[in-house]
Amino acid sequence: MILVFELTTILSGCTRDWTKFSDKGECYLPEVVLQELNFLTQRAITAKDEKIAREFSRFFPDSGWQITSTMSSHPALTAKDGESISKKARLSIAIAESVYDLALRHSEQIVIFVTNDGNLKRELNQIGQTNLAIISSSQLKQWIRADETPQAVQDVMENLSFQENNQVSSHNSLKTSKLKGISSSLGKTNNAKNLNSRKVQSQRNLQRNTGDNIFGIIKSGFLTVATLITTIGVAWYFIAPQSFWKTWEGIGLPPLEIKNK
Repeated sequence: MILVFELTTILSGCTRDWTKFSDKGECYLPEVVLQELNFLTQRAITAKDEKIAREFSRFFPDSGWQITSTMSSHPALTAKDGESISKKARLSIAIAESVYDLALRHSEQIVIFVTNDGNLKRELNQIGQTNLAIISSSQLKQWIRADETPQAVQDVMENLSFQENNQVSSHNSLKTSKLKGISSSLGKTNNAKNLNSRKVQSQRNLQRNTGDNIFGIIKSGFLTVATLITTIGVAWYFIAPQSFWKTWEGIGLPPLEIKNK
C-alpha cells in the first residue's frame, strides 16, 4: 500500500503524525511539495506554517519517505488553453499529475492520496483510476487511531480483488481450453495411428491369405494330375499290359514287383 501526501496534509500534522503514517504503508511526497516546504522554512506567511515546515525538514531525511519526481498528464488535470493560472493552481496540477503517475506505475497496488484540498480531490476523482483512493488527513488519523479503514480505501480494495479474481478466472479458462485442445489433438493423432495400424494389419493378412490360397491351388493341382496319371496307368496296364511294360521300360523306370508276378 502506498500513501502520497500534498502540502496541506503535511502542514496539518507533526512529527508524531508523520511517523504513524508510515505504519500504513510506503509514504511518498511529490518533489514539488518538498520544494514548497523548503521554501516555507524561510518565507512562510504564518509563523505556524514556518515552524511545521522546519519540523518536517528535520524529520524527512531519516524518515524513510520517498520522493516522486515523475508526472503523467491527463485531460482532466490540465488548465484550459490560454488560461492564466496562479502559483497555487500550478502547484495543484503538478501534485495531481505526480499522484496520477504514481498510481499508473503501481497499478497492482492501492495508492492512497491524502489531501485536504477539495479541488484536488474532485479533479483526481474525475480520472477514475481504479487503484487510487482519496482520503483526508483526519480520515487517515482516525484509521490509525481506531483501525477503521476509510470507505474509499475499502472500495478500492474490493475493486482490485474483483479484477484479480477475474484475471485468475480468465487465466484458468484459457489454460483449460488449451488442455482440451491438446487432448483433442492427441486423441485425433491416436485414432489416426490406430486406423493406420489396422490398415497395415489388414494388408498383411490379405497378403498371407493370398499366398496360402495360391499354395493350396498349386498343391491341389499336383494331386489332381498325379491321381489322373495313376488312374490312366492302371487302366492301361489292364487293357494292354504288353504295351504298358514296353513303354515303362522305354522310359527307363525301375521294374515293378507286379511284373515278376
